[in-house]
Amino acid sequence: LACDLDEVSDVDLNPLVADSSGVIAVDARIRIDGAAAQQLRGSRLAIRPIKPEDASQLAQLVRDLAPEDVRMRFFTPIRNLGSDALARFTQIDYDREMALVMHQEVAPQLLLAVARLASDPENFRAEFAVVVRSEFHRRGIGRLLMKKLIEYAASRGLSELVGDILIENHAMLNLCAELGFTFSAGSSGVRRASLQLTTSSSG
Repeated sequence: LACDLDEVSDVDLNPLVADSSGVIAVDARIRIDGAAAQQLRGSRLAIRPIKPEDASQLAQLVRDLAPEDVRMRFFTPIRNLGSDALARFTQIDYDREMALVMHQEVAPQLLLAVARLASDPENFRAEFAVVVRSEFHRRGIGRLLMKKLIEYAASRGLSELVGDILIENHAMLNLCAELGFTFSAGSSGVRRASLQLTTSSSG
């Protein structure tokens, strides 16, 4: 429901009564985010590879992130990406990297999210990362981009997709679990997510 309807911000079913006949929701509450409904309702969204000219839009996306979202993505409280980092993130080597950006077709200058992967030299394993504009969380954007990234990785013949996620980043951990990732202990405070890929025959 939350993935299909952007304006649904949360659903509360309470209490639930369960017996041998099944489960009944006695009461239900659905919260609507009117701002989110206006931001995306009726909008056509574009997903495309990142380009060097996206550097300023990427910098703006990072500046606009809530401080906690910055920490979840970069593991450190940065506020700006330097010119070297912007060049590295936007002038990519398409033979072993990919970054997908999402924006509304009517507002291409405002990036809503970026999902990226970088493979090892053997093109066997790739690391992924995703960042979504703070005000667009819980709209299904991260899920959609992750699915696109997984499809792309499989089409490239990659065998495994991995990523490091802070243990308190429950939303990303839950998303990866739903997409079939498994988890192992990483460095302190980090879980490593791993997905074994079925490569595309056309890759």
